[in-house]
Amino acid sequence: MTDIRERPFLTLLAIKFLCLTVREQILILLAGLGLMGWLLYILAIEPSFKQSKSIAAEYTAALEKQNQLTQNIANINAKFSQDPNAPVKQKIALLDQKIVELDRDLSNQTKNLVPPEQMVSMLRGVLEAQDKVELVALASIAPTPVFLTQPKEGEQPEADLHRHGVSITVQGSYFDIHEYLSRLEALRWEFFWKTFDYQIATYPTGIVTFEIYTLSTSSAFIGL
Repeated sequence: MTDIRERPFLTLLAIKFLCLTVREQILILLAGLGLMGWLLYILAIEPSFKQSKSIAAEYTAALEKQNQLTQNIANINAKFSQDPNAPVKQKIALLDQKIVELDRDLSNQTKNLVPPEQMVSMLRGVLEAQDKVELVALASIAPTPVFLTQPKEGEQPEADLHRHGVSITVQGSYFDIHEYLSRLEALRWEFFWKTFDYQIATYPTGIVTFEIYTLSTSSAFIGL
């Protein structure tokens, strides 16, 4: 039951409200509704909105963290799936390919070289065909190792090739010596010139000393 002391006050308010114009009554009702709406927003809606906003921010942060963790896991899996020796294997493969190419080039360059065991007979054969040139001296030069590749750590170096040389001295006229040398150059066998020394003894006789060499995988000494 309503308190008796409140009834005159409420009744007075009701009488005053009824005495107002319709426009004033509507304004008061709207103001009251606005006040109730504002109180409802302050007391109920705003806390819920702030809580929802906070939850949404936490969700977004958690989602970003999850995406970052997923990316980190993917990166780790990618690293584990890769062969750690792949760069080294690639370098070894490139070196092996380079060695094959060098071997092929070396084979092409040396396939026409005179074999060491045939050098002396080659020089003598051309000399016998050129009877105007006289042999003064003929000597073999000790084989010299040629290293084309570096040995691996802990291994003894092994020569890839050996250089075999012959020193020869002949005498004759300038034109006869020139013809002899031209015939050597015209042979199907190839060789390398190392030294060449021409001197005039008693005109028109000249003496020429020269060294030629070839390459071979054999270390055997050239016999005369």
